[in-house]
Amino acid sequence: MNRKLIFSIILVNFLAVSAGAQFEEGEVVSKKVTPTDYKALTSALKANSEDDMVAAASKILGKDSKDLKALNALGVYYFNTKRLGLAQLLFERALRDHKEEAGLFNNLAVIYLVEGDTRSAIANFREAVKLDSRHKESSTNLSSIFLEYSDYSRAVDPLEDAYDRAKSDLSRGKKYALEVANNYA
Repeated sequence: MNRKLIFSIILVNFLAVSAGAQFEEGEVVSKKVTPTDYKALTSALKANSEDDMVAAASKILGKDSKDLKALNALGVYYFNTKRLGLAQLLFERALRDHKEEAGLFNNLAVIYLVEGDTRSAIANFREAVKLDSRHKESSTNLSSIFLEYSDYSRAVDPLEDAYDRAKSDLSRGKKYALEVANNYA
C-alpha cells in the first residue's frame, strides 16, 4: 500500500494547534466554555497525556456536552494511540450534533480505512467532499483510494481540486501539501 492518507487533524481548524491562537483572551466561545479551556485541551493533546486529555475534555464536555472541539480532540488522541474503537465512538457522537462538519466525516473514514472497510471509508470521504468541496484532506484521501485501485478517472477530479487548494501551502513547506502534490504527480 503506497497510499498516503491525510488524517484530518481538524484541530488545526478548531483549536488552532499550529496556526496560532484563534480565540481572543476573554472571548466566550459558548455560554460556558472559555478559550482557556481550549488552551488546556491543546496543551494536553500536544503533551500526548491521556490523563490531561481526559481532564481537559471532561471539563469542556461538562460545560457543553456537544462541544465539537473536545469530542474531536479526544477522537484524534485515541486514533493516535491506536484505540480506534474509542476514536470511532467519539467521531460518531460528534456527528450526531455536527452533521455538517466535513472533517468529522473524514476522520471517521480514515478509521474505516484503517480497519479495512473501504466501502464505508469511500462513503464518508464522499460525504465530506459533498459537505465541503474545498476540504482538501477528504479529496486527497478519496483520490488516494482510487489511485491505489488504478481507477484514475475517478481519482483525477478530487485530487486536482485538492492540489489547486494546496499550492499556496506547498510553497510554505506544509507537509500535507507535499503529500497532495506527490499523489497528484
